[in-house]
Amino acid sequence: MRATLDGEERVDDKPISLPPCNRSYALSASSTEKQKDRTRIVVISHDSAMETFFHSPEQGARDASAILDIGFEWNRHLINSGQKMTTDIRNAVDSNADGIIMTIPNDEVFEAAKYALEKNIPVMVFNTGLNYAKELGLSRVLQEDDEAVTLLAHQLKARGYYKPLVLQLADLDDRAFEARYNSLRGVFGEAPVLLPLIDYNNTAQPMVRVRDTFLANKTYDCIVSLGGSIGVDIVSGAVLDILEKKKDTRVGAAFLDIGGNNMTALFSRHKDTIGISQLPYYQTALPVFYMYLRILTGYDVFSNETIKTGPNLVTNDTLHDILDSEQTTLLPLNDRTSVMGAILPNTRGKSYNSIVMAGVEDLARRLNWTAFNEIEDGPLGYPHQLRHELATYARQGVNGIILQSSDSSVLDYGASVANASEVPLARIGTFYEELHPSEKPQVF
Repeated sequence: MRATLDGEERVDDKPISLPPCNRSYALSASSTEKQKDRTRIVVISHDSAMETFFHSPEQGARDASAILDIGFEWNRHLINSGQKMTTDIRNAVDSNADGIIMTIPNDEVFEAAKYALEKNIPVMVFNTGLNYAKELGLSRVLQEDDEAVTLLAHQLKARGYYKPLVLQLADLDDRAFEARYNSLRGVFGEAPVLLPLIDYNNTAQPMVRVRDTFLANKTYDCIVSLGGSIGVDIVSGAVLDILEKKKDTRVGAAFLDIGGNNMTALFSRHKDTIGISQLPYYQTALPVFYMYLRILTGYDVFSNETIKTGPNLVTNDTLHDILDSEQTTLLPLNDRTSVMGAILPNTRGKSYNSIVMAGVEDLARRLNWTAFNEIEDGPLGYPHQLRHELATYARQGVNGIILQSSDSSVLDYGASVANASEVPLARIGTFYEELHPSEKPQVF
């Protein structure tokens, strides 16, 4: 149930009468011209970035590209093929790609990223390369490993587990694993025991090895995987076997990333099961939208910032919602329930705001959302009217609000509405004043 909103003026419960978004726009360019001018984004990643997940997150980028109707290429390489990644980055630059989205797993790829920037090609980082991206001043969509591992370790300690047996998978990026392991050691105050696991044709053999190693040494009290759906499957299978053989055994299970065949069974049976999700689908979809806006406008939506897709704590209570988010789609073809409320004054005729609203409606249509906007009968942009619309939208339960105003009283009221009702708020300034709200919304 949403919180009641008490503004400085009382507003009645009469719904705003809003027209649905049903405009259509003719395109004058020929199909040949459109194909020639079509935006082309190239995604270049190392293999480990994708193989660690149970569901292919590449689909997120493809869905985003389909929504935007842009050209999209995905090149994926083995973790040790920095030279091939470098070649592909240079080829993308030399073939006039409009933008490049990449992982930066090593120094060699870092140098290639610098080459792209020197040639004025927009670059964005996802999944891997936080420190490299910071050095280059690039925005990045990823999960900060230290934050994720720290959360995982503290959750174990809160449940009374202090002696982890840590799996070391052969196919996990060595640099990423080392950083995660060091974070784990920092929380526990000593170096946890490592159990190296080489490549197997299936997970049965490593499950048995993990189970037997744990049972043979009474000093361990939990089993931890620091990445990859295979690691999740091994931990889950081993702990289920342990509980089957010795029902009274006290054992914690913890893993970064989620997936595998045994995980849901373990969550339903064993309360001391902890996971971390970084929402890989959104980790590839969001950079496509941000890059498209960068190409379209010449400005970065976020400048040298980390857009975090995790860590998201997974327990038996949150598992269902997390799985829905991990396996989601940006194209809910049978779902028309998402409603956006726009508060853009003066959208009649061919005004500036009518063009802004056309863009809102166009993207909403592509996402299969419904967008509404109030058409004022009185003074345009009057603060009292804008505050009334904010409160009414929130009370009606819209999924998000777009607000255009530079009036500080409206912005502050909008922030309080967004925070109280947990409705995301996006703000657009006007030409007349700088944005100086005294309170920032929690969600944009």
